[in-house]
Amino acid sequence: MAYPHLPPEIAELRERTRRFIREVVVDAEPVPGGRLDQATRDRLQAAAKEAGVFAPLVPKEYGGQGLPIEHWSPILQEAGYSPIGPAALNCMAPDEGNMHMLNLVATEEQKKRYLAPLTAGDVRSCFGMTEPHPGAGSDPAGLRTTAYAVNEVRPFRIYDDCNETHRWAIARRASAGRAAAVRAGEQYRGDAVVGRDGGA
Repeated sequence: MAYPHLPPEIAELRERTRRFIREVVVDAEPVPGGRLDQATRDRLQAAAKEAGVFAPLVPKEYGGQGLPIEHWSPILQEAGYSPIGPAALNCMAPDEGNMHMLNLVATEEQKKRYLAPLTAGDVRSCFGMTEPHPGAGSDPAGLRTTAYAVNEVRPFRIYDDCNETHRWAIARRASAGRAAAVRAGEQYRGDAVVGRDGGA
């Protein structure tokens, strides 16, 4: 797809991304049906940082390229030329969506604690969907899972109002941290990002 009116700096990032994917990433693709192993992912992400194409969608102050949302499409199209391109550039789901959400709603402390290491590729994230029917669908305002303050050691308890049960969403052990988006009570001003350090 042609983008004749891209600003020069965006056009240059697009060209750098295009070259990186075709010259570096494609040769590292696993065989059909194979998976991208962690060592290859780490090597590609280090190369992407060196090439200046890493984390294109995240603000520069958190280690990304600071790409404005209106210019995401041409960069993501170049990343998607390879099935492992988004992973190499650290703009693959669920991390990309979680980085975007953290950038929009997290406090500055949460951004430093969760967004910065996620942007750097040091940790991975998850997206947990545990609500039973009718659930929230695509409308976060319909979330019935809530977070209640407990104490300083355990700041929040996540509670499923649908079934009146305590629910857990567990990420891979490779993750160095845990974070969840839940709907907190009005005393916490609606939706909240709840973080917890890694561990069982």
